[in-house]
Amino acid sequence: MAYFALLQFEHWDENDVADWLKGLDDAVHQYIPSFIQEQLCGKKLLMLSHSDLEKLGVVKLGHQELILEGVDLLKSLRYTFETENLQHLALQLGCKARSLHNEILARGGENDPNRANVQSGRARRQLSVSILSAVCDITSTMKTLTSWLDRAPFETIHGISLLRNSLVKLGLELVTVAQKESGVLEVENAIMRTCQGMTEYCDELVINMKESLVVQPASLEIATIRKKQGDELGMNIQSSYYGIHAIGCIKDMSPADLCSKIEKGDEVLQVNNQTVLGWQLAKLVQALKEKPKEVVMLLKKRPRHTTPFGDVHNKRGVSRHIPYVATLPKPIKKRRSKDGEKSSRPTLQEYVTSSVPTGDIYITK
Repeated sequence: MAYFALLQFEHWDENDVADWLKGLDDAVHQYIPSFIQEQLCGKKLLMLSHSDLEKLGVVKLGHQELILEGVDLLKSLRYTFETENLQHLALQLGCKARSLHNEILARGGENDPNRANVQSGRARRQLSVSILSAVCDITSTMKTLTSWLDRAPFETIHGISLLRNSLVKLGLELVTVAQKESGVLEVENAIMRTCQGMTEYCDELVINMKESLVVQPASLEIATIRKKQGDELGMNIQSSYYGIHAIGCIKDMSPADLCSKIEKGDEVLQVNNQTVLGWQLAKLVQALKEKPKEVVMLLKKRPRHTTPFGDVHNKRGVSRHIPYVATLPKPIKKRRSKDGEKSSRPTLQEYVTSSVPTGDIYITK
């Protein structure tokens, strides 16, 4: 892949690592000098652990998690980018849900009083650590899968959209049930039912979904926005809970729109050759405003339908101004115009411009 070399974070030196750490939470900045002093390069960054961070002076557990969560994003992009697709993510989620279901089922069979191998002792009063860990793992996989389903083109496909809603509902039920204070057996049975439903929906997506987009991986593309000094970029940036930043709305005829390579749902990986994955949203916006006349972004694009002649043409390839042609006879047209029951519909241009806020890089959290 042409741009895959830009994702080889193991080639970073200590200065590249320091530049990336500056975009994380402000609480991490105090540790940057020690990272530079220890010459923490990209290879060491990708292999960081809690014990390594303690040796570097990062003692607080919350600060360790801030750094390791960002490193996990880098590793996920580096090692799973070429193989990750919607079917693969659904298969992962289904396997983890089925594994948790079988674990609880086996545990319940061992403690069944009607069986000969029943173990004596006091009844368990809380869920085991392995079950809670499996719930957290399923939730993490659900977040990654949802980040795909919430963006174009999957959000516009009816069957996939229905599956997404069902999976998210089951994911919320799983987290809610795992925190209940009722009896352990009741909670485990509820988790089993939720996992079984989640497995069925994932199997539906993997086995029966005919849409070709579910097996296509994402792609990388560089977009260059050129503008006059002081002009707005004209795009909306949405930051998810996972430290991932995606393009939202794009203002019509803005520099971002005229670039012709930026689309809704594109994930921003780099800005002016600086990796922004895991950054705070405010730091990303600051990086976008550093150069007044040109912004270069590396985008991760979701799969899209193609024609036998290549990618679908951009919308600017079609004429913007289509003349109005009457399709009704004149008497019917006059009769409808006199009828005051229905108000006139807004044009597409009015609808789009009225739904997009004004201002520079407007942010949605």
